Amino acid sequence: MPRFMAIKIHYDHRKSLPPYLKYSKLPTHEEYEEYLKLFQKSGIGGEGFHECLNFRIREGEDVEIYLPPTSLPAASKIEDEFVIFSFTYKEDMEMPDHVIGVHANVHFEDLDGVERDDVDRLDGIEWFIYHATAPEEYVTLFTPPLPYVRDAGIYTPEFERWGYGLRYINEEHAKNIIRAAMDAAAKRIEAASDTERLAIEREITVLRTIAVRYFPLLLEEGAGEGGGKDRRTAQTGGAVPPPPDRELGLLGERLVYEREIDYVKKLGLEPACVEWISQAVPTSPYDIKTVRPSKKGYSDHFLEVKSSRMDTGCNVYISSNQIEYFERHPDASTFIFVNFDSYNKPRMPFVELTLEQLRQSYELIPLKFKLRSLSKGDDDSEK
Repeated sequence: MPRFMAIKIHYDHRKSLPPYLKYSKLPTHEEYEEYLKLFQKSGIGGEGFHECLNFRIREGEDVEIYLPPTSLPAASKIEDEFVIFSFTYKEDMEMPDHVIGVHANVHFEDLDGVERDDVDRLDGIEWFIYHATAPEEYVTLFTPPLPYVRDAGIYTPEFERWGYGLRYINEEHAKNIIRAAMDAAAKRIEAASDTERLAIEREITVLRTIAVRYFPLLLEEGAGEGGGKDRRTAQTGGAVPPPPDRELGLLGERLVYEREIDYVKKLGLEPACVEWISQAVPTSPYDIKTVRPSKKGYSDHFLEVKSSRMDTGCNVYISSNQIEYFERHPDASTFIFVNFDSYNKPRMPFVELTLEQLRQSYELIPLKFKLRSLSKGDDDSEK
């Protein structure tokens, strides 16, 4: 029997991240210092920002979760399976008293914390750690977050004050949260922007997965009806290709993301114009949403990054979902090919192709649409 648990964490206050990308990106030094000032001003939360990576979601990889010291379970329970709901503080200045997300099928690794090896260390700042992991298909933020009333007895037992640390809740409370999140997501999706819709579609899929595991009657009761299509069910044209080099893929995406941040700053725009969407929605048909000049001033532009240590286009994989999306947005989407040497140093400049340009140089083989050069042989390579 799983243990249902509610914890309190500081809301990700960063204006550079939209609601569906919160907690997905390591803070900069400036963002970390800003958080510490918020802590000193409000007196809530802890003197650190470990939770900033609690919803960093990569396809096929477990999500690593940090819990505040007062929210850790007793050592006698560490072998149990947990479902953890994240709440914000009543005194939070950005999002007070809300349920913001869930990690299900959680298993603890070490109550003392494990050093993260998936992010670069910030000089002068303590090393980031995590305590537990959950499969990515069981982790999602809530879009929108759910307002929480402590004495209502709906999402937690009735109590006058939360106090510090974790609160164990019962199955009925947990089911109420999942039902409310499914219903809220289904209502929100119709008015959502294109990128937000992708995040909500994934959220609904995750909530249904959680419901099947813990509350199967919720689906029979019609919770979340009217939700979006599961992008993972899109046709892939045959066999599934071998896993890409995730480390190299992440490195390429980071380089392009940082390049786009510099680009919008030079335009006099806010960094928030650039969203690294694949950090929270790995099934998205593009990795990064940015902007480009247009007749209207500036318009959204979508970038899909392909990384390799070989020649441009060698053994690169493109999904049918990506092809369909780029066909619908021919003037607002670009493939970016980042090539690395054997020391993982990028070869500059990056190669950028529209779908039309790509088709002029490559043949699309229907195996999740593998690229084969029209002028060169086909070799093994990474994503």
